[in-house]
Parts: sequence; C-alpha cells; structure tokens
Amino acid sequence: MVSKKRKEKMSWSERLLYKYSKTYRQIWKTKETLEDMEKSLQILAGRSSGTPLSASDFVSFLNYTVDITKLPPAKGKMRALQLADAEILRIFDEVCQKHNLQYWLDFGTLLGAVRHQGFVPWDDDMDVAMPRKSYNQLFDILEEEFKGTDLYVFGKEKSYFDWNPFVRIGYKDTFLNLDVFPYDFYYKKVQTQEDKDILQQKMTEGREFFNQHYPIPDENEEKLTELRKIMSDYTANTVCENKIAEKPYEQTKPTIFKGLEDWAYFRPFYYDYDTIFPLRKLSFEGREYYAPAQYDKYLTYIYGNYMQFPENLKRHGDILISRLPDNINEIITKLQAIRIK
Repeated sequence: MVSKKRKEKMSWSERLLYKYSKTYRQIWKTKETLEDMEKSLQILAGRSSGTPLSASDFVSFLNYTVDITKLPPAKGKMRALQLADAEILRIFDEVCQKHNLQYWLDFGTLLGAVRHQGFVPWDDDMDVAMPRKSYNQLFDILEEEFKGTDLYVFGKEKSYFDWNPFVRIGYKDTFLNLDVFPYDFYYKKVQTQEDKDILQQKMTEGREFFNQHYPIPDENEEKLTELRKIMSDYTANTVCENKIAEKPYEQTKPTIFKGLEDWAYFRPFYYDYDTIFPLRKLSFEGREYYAPAQYDKYLTYIYGNYMQFPENLKRHGDILISRLPDNINEIITKLQAIRIK
C-alpha cells in the first residue's frame, strides 16, 4: 500500500492511473518510468504542448497502463448497433438449436466473449463459423424462419453489400449483419510440417483460383449459385484430393480448415480437431453461445497476444455508424420480439 502522504503528492493523472491500473500501481511503488509516463499523459490530455504520440506509441502506452479486460462497453450509436446485432445472434442461435445445426463464435465475436463477455468496445459486426454440413442447410432454413420478419439472407435479395459468397444475415435497409463462415474437414489429421505446408499451399492456390471466378456485384443469384458450386467442387477435388475424412470424426480427428469463400480477408486458417471440438459455452452479452473447446489456442493463432490492444483500433467502417437509422431502438424492440419456436 502507498501511504496517504505519498498519494497526496501524486498528480491528477497519477491518481487516476493508480486507481484503475494494477500495472501502474506496481510501477509507482518502484518509481520507474514515472516521468516519461507523466509527460505522455499530459500530451494525451492536451494539458501540455509537445509532439503528439504516434499511433504505435499510443497503443504501447495503452498496453502499459490499461487493463483491457476492464474497458467499459461502447456508448451511443455504437452501442445501439451492437445491441441490435446481439439480437440477430440470439435469433441465429435459436434457429441452430431448433434445426440441430452446429456453430461456434468466430474472430472478433469470440474475442469479445473471452475478453469482455460481450462486444469488443470498438467492434461493429459479428462472426460465427459452421461445419460445412450445417452451413449447406442454412440458406433454405433461414429463408423459411425469417418469413414475416425484416431479417433476410444476403445473396438472396438486393442489399447494401449487393453480393456475398458466404452467408450473411442482415436487417432490411440497415448495415446490421452477422457473417457466417463455413469450415471444411480435411481428409486426414495434419501432423507433420510437410503436411501443414501442403495444406496451406493448397488453400492459397484455391484462393487465387477463386479470384478469377468472382462475379461483379450486380451479377444475379444464378451466378452466385454457380460460384458456390465451383468453390465446393474445388475444395473437394483439389484441396481434399477427392478423399473423404473418415467418420466418426471424434475418433479420426481430421484437421478443420476455413472455407475459401471469404473475399474480404483471407489467410489459410486451419485447426486441429481438438482445438474446436467438443464445443463449449461462453457468455456473450448476457447469453450463452457455442465456442471452440480450446479458445485460447484458437484466438492466439488468429491474433497473437489477444489480451493487448491491437495496433489498429479502427472499426470496419464508420459508414456503419453514419448510416445507422434513427429508429434503431424501434428495430431493437422488433428484433427482441422475434422468437424461433
């Protein structure tokens, strides 16, 4: 404990950090780097003239002084967008439960569940993953379940995004959305470095192949259906070499890899079977959802040290916030009323 007398000598910024940062309390006891940190705080607070911190220095400063797991939720329009998206995730979960479809939280949504038990404060969309078998059933099931609501599946109707090779659930005339990524079973368990290199090369070549077959945004649904068939055949014939992973998967434990449909961001994501299965439950915005068994290993593979602030704190695009409808609270209420039975 620091004495009352010593606390009285703290500056406004030192008192703030001492109260909220465990790391800073430890540093203060040894008086290490305080002068540099105080100068940085003055610059950040606009209470001193000087050269502003660079983006990377600012992120380093945050990682040094702030416990990222204690960040408060977003506010204002960002929070309204997140709460609406959370209702779409809840509806998606109810559809999956009803039709016995497997899924798990993915990317930033999984990260938020693990680190914040909800949205990452600056995140503005949601991601889930599904094994190919469940994923292939999704289009028709969602269309049937969404009848009479303002929810729909991108790729089946015109939308702000116009076209999407993977399933994306949206809400009429908004940018609210949930992305659903398919994952495929490789025909065997990848163990050696040579096997890993081969699979990674196959996936990279497959992605380049699909770049040549993308339809332009105003192509029709028939073209999209054709593209999905091309993707499916390529995965089966070239990536998996026309070999099928033996079942039951719980015993053979084949490697699982991310489907090649993602046009926005791609690198060869593949995982050991035990990294994902058996699925477990994690809390996200007050509800329980499925997540990979070894979520720490899963997230580390994607993000590295995911318990630190990332170098880039940008959202996917401020356009999502700027186009948020004025009646967002009304939309949230409508979404809350949708129940899948």
